Amino acid sequence: MKVLGLASYPIETAATRYRLAQFVEPLAERGIELNVRPFMDSKTFRGLYNRANLPKTIFGLMTAGFGRLKDVLDAGKFDAMLIQREAMLFGPPFVEWIAKSWQKIPLVLDLDDASYIPQTSLVYGKIGTALKFPGKTDSLIKWAETVTCGNPVIARHVTAQGKNAVVIPTVVDTNKFCPRQPDLQNEKLIIGWIG
Repeated sequence: MKVLGLASYPIETAATRYRLAQFVEPLAERGIELNVRPFMDSKTFRGLYNRANLPKTIFGLMTAGFGRLKDVLDAGKFDAMLIQREAMLFGPPFVEWIAKSWQKIPLVLDLDDASYIPQTSLVYGKIGTALKFPGKTDSLIKWAETVTCGNPVIARHVTAQGKNAVVIPTVVDTNKFCPRQPDLQNEKLIIGWIG
C-alpha cells in the first residue's frame, strides 16, 4: 500500500516529526509506504513568523503552493492520502478537494491540534487569519474517511460531525529517546517539551 502524507510544515516541527515522519520506517516494515511531503521547506519555515522576512516568506509560500499542486497531481499514484492538519498552510481546502473529487483516493485526516477553533494570528493579524481560511478543518473532517485525533477533545469534535475518530496520542520513538540513568547529584526536577 502506498500512502501520500501531506504536512503543512517541514520536519523541524513536532507535528510533522512525531505524527508522520517517525512512522515511515515502522509502516514500511508492515508493507505500507508512507511518502511524507511537507508543504513548505525549512528555509521558508525559519522566516515564517518574522514579519521582516515577509517578501521572502511570500515567495517561499507561492513556490510551495506550486509544489503542492504537483503533489495533488501525483496523488493518483497512491492508495490513500494522509493529511496532517491541512495540505497547504493558507487558502481553501482546494488540494484536498481535488484529491477527493478528481483523484478519488481516500483521505485520512490527522489532527493533533484543535485547528477548528478560530484564532487570530499573532504575527499577521486578521489578514493572516483570513488567509488560513477559517472553517477549512471542518470541511476536511467532512471529506475524510476517518480522522486520527491527538486527544479525546478533538475526537469529540469529529464525532459530533458524524465522522469516525480514532485517538492516537502524539508519542516519541522510545528506541531513539531513551531515559538516561538518573543523575543522583542533581536533585532538581527537569521537564522537557517536544513541541
